[in-house]
Amino acid sequence: MKRFLIYLLIALMAVACGEETEVQTELELLKNYCTASSNADYYAALESTLPNDIFTNKKIVACGQSSHGSHENFEIQIELFKYLVARNGCRTFVIEGNYSSILVVNKYVNGATYSKQEVMRNLGFWTWDTEEVWEMIRWMREYNQKTTEENRIIFLGNDVQIVRECAKGVAAFFEDYDTLKGEVVLKLLQPLLNDSTNYYSNQDSKSLSIFSNSLEKIKELANEVQSAQKNPLDAKFVMAKYSINILQQSLIVSGMDFAGYVECRDSMMAENVKWITSAKLRNGLIYLWAHNGHIQKQESGSARMGYYLDEWYRNQYFAIGVDFAEGRINASQPLHDTLSATPSRNDFSKPKPGTIDLDTTCLAFLVRHRGTGVTYFDVASSRTNDRFRKSKLFMDAKLHSVGAVFNPEAGINGHSRYLQEVNLERHFDGILFFEKSTPTKLLCTPKDVVHGN
Repeated sequence: MKRFLIYLLIALMAVACGEETEVQTELELLKNYCTASSNADYYAALESTLPNDIFTNKKIVACGQSSHGSHENFEIQIELFKYLVARNGCRTFVIEGNYSSILVVNKYVNGATYSKQEVMRNLGFWTWDTEEVWEMIRWMREYNQKTTEENRIIFLGNDVQIVRECAKGVAAFFEDYDTLKGEVVLKLLQPLLNDSTNYYSNQDSKSLSIFSNSLEKIKELANEVQSAQKNPLDAKFVMAKYSINILQQSLIVSGMDFAGYVECRDSMMAENVKWITSAKLRNGLIYLWAHNGHIQKQESGSARMGYYLDEWYRNQYFAIGVDFAEGRINASQPLHDTLSATPSRNDFSKPKPGTIDLDTTCLAFLVRHRGTGVTYFDVASSRTNDRFRKSKLFMDAKLHSVGAVFNPEAGINGHSRYLQEVNLERHFDGILFFEKSTPTKLLCTPKDVVHGN
């Protein structure tokens, strides 16, 4: 019996040793495709970590977020945009935000006079109402002041949330191009302009069908305005008129339950990126700023925006996820089945010390290097390694995933619920990692907060 127990112990030790060796092998394979920079200047760090010609022949480059409230995540996205402007002729910036209200931001970027408060309010979500985003907008405005009109950057949204804001966009179109018709349209839009609902309002189908008649009348009037234009293909006119399509999309989404709303919203965000691409409002590739969950190519319970873009553009769509190892973020917290009115700073601690467990550990922790800078994981190149493609780490990698809401009491260690499984075969073409997150620099006050995911 004693001999049997000794053999059993030896066998168990061998299995454990084998598993540990397998984990180490997977980690070594992973790190073969990672390039790290300790440069605190993110632009310089990107220059030294991103492969040469990585964005050649791309139409859309999407850069994601593991959290809507990380200062470093925002800074990396901003510097990547500047990198694409300088190296790849990118002149179109698209953010996960309401298309119609963000046209005001685009006007400011292109020389119009608005206050800082007006510009930031029209971004729509508290998540974007930060010093980081404001400084990026100022940089765009200054860039545009030094170049020709056709070479200027445009700043657009692709989202359809908030019916009221979409209706305002339609009213603004007629105010700019035909005030007499605008008076008629304003009366038609009044029920929507008076709607205080922030997101989807679950209006019944009867009210939706009633407004669909008004929408058809608005489209007829808009076509008359277009016919009277000397240059109906002018980019400013085309962008303003598209607000009518956005309102229609918003009305469709507003009548859905939450499950249908999520997938429909993503499909419409994708459609709007497709329209921006086909309209050729500017030369060069399009830069897309959104949450990792929206830009990913793989379906995760439902088809997300990135899934559609990948289907339509294939190798011309390049998706880069972003994640961090530990730190703090801004996020709203659930409060009695509703959302807290104030974004708060939430700890996102590292995994407990001990043996690395690929079942519970995120990639950011596995590839981490101490200090500043970034690590770029070349996912696209790693797919050529058959051995790595068959590994557990490749098929079931994990990234943090926090939207605008974070519940510190959810799951083990307060955050395991916010680890998303990622299949590297499909989700992203590359992933940028940074070591430690600090909260974004919020500009909004509690009463200004609008919640989204």
